[in-house]
Amino acid sequence: MRIHVDTIERDETDVRIGWPEWFVAILHVFRTAMVDKDFRKNAMIGKEILAPKNANTVPRKVTMIAPQHNRRSQHRRPDKPANQPKEPHRMKLTRFILACVVVLGLPSVANARLQLQGVKDSVAHLQTEWARIKYEMTDDGAQLRALRELEATGQDFIARYPDTPELLTWQGIILSTDANVEGGYYALETVDAARKFFEQAIAIDPTALKGAANTYLGALYYQELPWPFSFGDDEKAQEFLIAGLVLDRDGIDANYFLGDFMRQNDQLEDAKAFFEKALKAPDRPDRPTADAGRRAEIKQALKEIDQELAD
Repeated sequence: MRIHVDTIERDETDVRIGWPEWFVAILHVFRTAMVDKDFRKNAMIGKEILAPKNANTVPRKVTMIAPQHNRRSQHRRPDKPANQPKEPHRMKLTRFILACVVVLGLPSVANARLQLQGVKDSVAHLQTEWARIKYEMTDDGAQLRALRELEATGQDFIARYPDTPELLTWQGIILSTDANVEGGYYALETVDAARKFFEQAIAIDPTALKGAANTYLGALYYQELPWPFSFGDDEKAQEFLIAGLVLDRDGIDANYFLGDFMRQNDQLEDAKAFFEKALKAPDRPDRPTADAGRRAEIKQALKEIDQELAD
């Protein structure tokens, strides 16, 4: 401030503003009262320096840099009318923080959108490849090799997007299909791994993929042998199959597996009702191969049930 006063006293007009002045200007935004108090103090010092040397000398008119404030306008910005309410420095600080949060949060929002799209693309790839392998490949050896490759891909997706129930569910479906194709003692480890993936998916979000993890886990429980050979359990099978049906009442898979469970327990009439409902399930536009293959299985099951009822 003293530099500016000396400049005025020497009648100089070129006053340069350096980093101290910038610092004071920024400080004035958040600590208005404190800076204004220092301005008034400096203004008084300037008046004393520019005061006339004797009583006969007329003091020249000097415009100080700092504005004069009375008590009422002490906390108001100098460029605002006296009757306009002051914006509290806390509000200014809040706006500044919010602006920083918005700017810093934009990359996080973009990353979340990219991750969501990545999960969708990964699920689409797994379900499309699974349907192609299951329903379009007829050689067991070729199926197993393709399924093992798809399992590795699914594991990569899970590592990239951990704790994603949709990916965990599909990894379980692929493994359970692998176990069904391979069969025998060597499939026990694979089917147990599939069960764990379904359980993880249910623990995170049982409603993901319209409860598909519940449906396929229930299928494992009635398809596997009971203890001590495996973990088969009809009570648990029924529990999970019904949970899946509640989340997807008109779904083709939920009705198909519950019908198949009823058929294996010799409840043919009930099984037929669920199969017929599954056959009328709405098409899934993104899964035409899976729908066509499942409907073929349903028609074959209905044909066999009609023969059993006729005998």
